[in-house]
Amino acid sequence: EVEEVEEVEEVEEVEEAELDEQDAMLSLLTQYTSKETLLDVSTPQGQAFDQLTDELDAGDLALPGDEFRVKQRYALMTTYFATGGDTWSKRDGWDTFSENECDWYGIIQCQDLKDGTKSVTAINLGNNNLNGPIPSELCALSDSNLYLLDFAENDLGGNIPACITEFRTLENLQIFNANLSGELPTGLLTIPTMEKLHLYGNDFSGSLDVLFEETALYDDIEFAAELKDLRLHNNKLEGTIPVQFGDFYYLEDLQLWGNDLTGGLEESRVCDLRQNKALEVFVTNCAKIGCTCCSDCRS
Repeated sequence: EVEEVEEVEEVEEVEEAELDEQDAMLSLLTQYTSKETLLDVSTPQGQAFDQLTDELDAGDLALPGDEFRVKQRYALMTTYFATGGDTWSKRDGWDTFSENECDWYGIIQCQDLKDGTKSVTAINLGNNNLNGPIPSELCALSDSNLYLLDFAENDLGGNIPACITEFRTLENLQIFNANLSGELPTGLLTIPTMEKLHLYGNDFSGSLDVLFEETALYDDIEFAAELKDLRLHNNKLEGTIPVQFGDFYYLEDLQLWGNDLTGGLEESRVCDLRQNKALEVFVTNCAKIGCTCCSDCRS
């Protein structure tokens, strides 16, 4: 009887430990998703949480200790479920959520951290039959030193999550021809490391000025001083060319055609960049903009 009591107590201790870990994971992930959504297995977030719970129970993850990996795997899993992962063209590793997420298809580079954890730094899932909006939970990767994010040529729909500006090491963002809409993310060109931004071939509306607006999280910071390649053509953007464009001294390619932009060229000093021979490609609707320095004119 004593042995039976001890066995029962051991089982109870294990169950309590598992519940404590699940509570810890709930606490960790509710900074990105509401508790109600996490516990709803009909949602992409709930499916990801359920998978992570299984991994905790199996001992593949532990809390405390694996907070970084839990957030990283949650961001990736939620993106998989939200964009119809079962019908992706290629989903090696994602289909079983194998132990090392750096081996999953499209995770093209990871960085070794001091504690032995691997941080995802480059994702390329372009032209891979993703269907569904980018979830805001992707921003749980904001501590991962991500420098490349490519979701181009998929049928995403929706908009780009506003939290994209939390990726302060992002250098290359490509989400073109992806059926996106809404306004461009506020402060996107306040990411100081941004060098290439390709968002063409979508249905973005509104003005270009929002790209430079300060966000609540990041004020009094520099703009993307190293920007080299900006392609926003074939959208529904309106207004004038922002004056800040003239400060992109390393800009080599600027394509704004296929929008309803009117004027602002002289104030922006973009033609000065052309004269200084830094800006090699500058394509707009010359008639609407009043462009005399464009390398090509397209409506």
